Amino acid sequence: MTRLRTYAEDRPDQVRFYSSDFAAIQAHLRGAGVRFERWQANADIHPGDTPDAVIAAYRADIDRLMAEANYQAVDVISLTPEHPDKATLRQKFLNEHTHAEDEVRFFVAGRGLFTLHLGEEVFEILCEKDDLIGVPAGTRHWFDMGPEPHFVAIRVFTNPAGWVANFTGDEIASRFSRLDGQPVQGGYAKDAKGRRTQGKQASRDRAFWFLPLRSLNSPSAAFALLPSLFPFANADLRQRPRDPRPAALVTDIEGTTSDIAFVQKVLFPYSREALPRFLRANADDPTVAPWIAMVAGEVHTSPDNLPAVIAALWSWIDADRKHTALKALQGLVWEQAFREGLFHAHVYPDAVAALSRWHAMGLPLYVYSSGSVQAQKLYFGHTESGDLRPCFSGYFDTTTGPKREAESYRSIAAKIGQPAAQILFLSDIGAELDAARQAGWRTVQVLREGATPAPDHLAISRFDELGF
Repeated sequence: MTRLRTYAEDRPDQVRFYSSDFAAIQAHLRGAGVRFERWQANADIHPGDTPDAVIAAYRADIDRLMAEANYQAVDVISLTPEHPDKATLRQKFLNEHTHAEDEVRFFVAGRGLFTLHLGEEVFEILCEKDDLIGVPAGTRHWFDMGPEPHFVAIRVFTNPAGWVANFTGDEIASRFSRLDGQPVQGGYAKDAKGRRTQGKQASRDRAFWFLPLRSLNSPSAAFALLPSLFPFANADLRQRPRDPRPAALVTDIEGTTSDIAFVQKVLFPYSREALPRFLRANADDPTVAPWIAMVAGEVHTSPDNLPAVIAALWSWIDADRKHTALKALQGLVWEQAFREGLFHAHVYPDAVAALSRWHAMGLPLYVYSSGSVQAQKLYFGHTESGDLRPCFSGYFDTTTGPKREAESYRSIAAKIGQPAAQILFLSDIGAELDAARQAGWRTVQVLREGATPAPDHLAISRFDELGF
């Protein structure tokens, strides 16, 4: 998945801006003077096609771009994991450098990470199939093709001599993550005598990146490797926390383990519709009556005044209020629906895999959510992936305390019986993470689609990006 993340140049651990939305990425890069487009082929591309056929499939966009920027030539390049010098070739471009000419690349297949050093900011752009990026001449940047490079790219240019890498000598690139999520190893590329490579590189050193497929003895042989390039897995690039494994892990649900849309578009509407008949049928039930009384007390009415109680609950649902009585009653309503098989709870596949793996490792896992403990158990007991309750050692809800107050996390730490500094909290909400950190916990924000980045916390988009 195409992604943009920005950082202050001296804070590689704090995300300033994050998006996987093409329009948002394009607008953000346009504001920084960087061209970013998405092209679609006007003809099918097949393994074994010649470079000319590949270029022809994108001819309209290529001609438009060449006319706009006065570029003079176009060619096609590729690299696969089978290349014997892939590690050396990767290393060559991992350090900050500039070019005298624009660096324009369109990814026909595969991916690559361009990191641009613009003023006091760093822009990390993970380019995938159908993405075009134009890095202006003179821009400080570095490029990572990953440890197992896969890509086919169209280059548009004026003079290939303008692509000679002029290294700045700045070590900044070593402080940022790579395409495999790890910091650079080994620093600058070195020559045969162990010296840093600086300035212009020998033509032998440039052989990989500037070798168009049409110059190979057998272009069709090179393109025969394309079956391994179509399609590509959407491997993510994130700044990964590299701390040791925690003694315990606590996770939020909505927007973290699970799609927020399932809660907002399935569970909430169902509870709104089902609550009136549920309350009328169970008003005297000892598990229901105390919650009705709590709601009635807050809106200054009698527990017997069910229309007023229902109206209050509806208004709280619409406002997404985290009221303990509401959450308890919703849990009771959802219990019936789950048991009747009306729906199954959503949990992201990466969360299912990670939770199962961590449980097997013996890592204690807990849930802290605004939904009641009962609702949490129902949720994880009736997921699309089956019953996940065996993965968890315990559950916490707002009866422990509000999620945006540090004292709640201190209370949970005491109940878990682990030092605060050894507990890791995962959530999509910055204010919750702030409270957990204030209590001494370790924190990581889970940035699912549509989440608002919290710059003061490490961030991931998938559970499997955690380093344990």
